[in-house]
Amino acid sequence: KIFKEEFENFRYVSNNIQQMCISYLQPHNKWNIIRDNYIYKNFKYLDSKINDAKYFGQWGGFHILQETFYDEFNKSKIDFFASLLNKDKKYKGKILSIHYGYQNSGAVDKITSSQIDSILFDDYINSQDDAILFKLNNKFTPFSSKFIWPFEHKFKAKKDQYTSDYIQYLLMIKDSKVSKPLYK
Repeated sequence: KIFKEEFENFRYVSNNIQQMCISYLQPHNKWNIIRDNYIYKNFKYLDSKINDAKYFGQWGGFHILQETFYDEFNKSKIDFFASLLNKDKKYKGKILSIHYGYQNSGAVDKITSSQIDSILFDDYINSQDDAILFKLNNKFTPFSSKFIWPFEHKFKAKKDQYTSDYIQYLLMIKDSKVSKPLYK
């Protein structure tokens, strides 16, 4: 009665808080699976309320992977948010994933010249540019014919899958300061 027409929004936010708590209470090898399923279901719910929308979002590097990820440490397959969307016929082929990679910054997704084909990135690495966007799904790049993963967090792709099956662009950012946590 208090919320009136806003009750549905209140319930949605309350459910999200509950789902977050449920996700983070799971064992380490299960929480990614549960959390990304909740993200996917919440997105589907919001999408059902909006007609003909285009969405832009910022998620972490694994959430944007458009194919199933095999976690070698936990010996499990994970379909992160973008992978779940990509398997949904309504969204298949309509997702664009841009992965951020950091150099000389202390950030999580570090890129170093030893981890990538330096011929591809030398001009950027040696330039004064703070950031550059690389299109990985161009037919003339090795990212469309090989699996090259230039980030510290490594994983193996399935046979006959390439980098551009997981992400389509790479935004390389140099000399970015690491953000400070709100709490310790």
